[in-house]
Amino acid sequence: MATDQKTFFQENAGESYPGLSYDKAPIGTTHKGTIFGVPQPVTFDQGTPNERTSLAVNMDVDGEKRTLWVKSGSMARAVIKACEAAGVDGLAEGGVLAVQYVGEGQQSKPGFNPPKFYEAEYRPPAPPTVSVKGLLDQD
Repeated sequence: MATDQKTFFQENAGESYPGLSYDKAPIGTTHKGTIFGVPQPVTFDQGTPNERTSLAVNMDVDGEKRTLWVKSGSMARAVIKACEAAGVDGLAEGGVLAVQYVGEGQQSKPGFNPPKFYEAEYRPPAPPTVSVKGLLDQD
């Protein structure tokens, strides 16, 4: 279930991290990091009946805690495709996510930015293991 923007920030007070952005980034820019915490869907009220939902993914990127806002559209499709390729249903803590800005489409209206296109790769966390060494050597 999606959390509204105000509730998300109230519940995560003190845990906000700088956002990772593709605004004004050159094509080819990649953000890659290890996910920490559980990715949270957040609904942004746009003042219309249609609300926009984003997924807040907190990641450790080169030793810095950052948040990648996965928005509906090309970025969300790229992340879904990456999860499917990894054989999982979604993102998990400890997984590694990389999202690359690969190009842009045609500008639909003057004054509007052209749509951005993304590709993503996801490596799920390794499953927990229990060492059996020594247990099986006992007679």
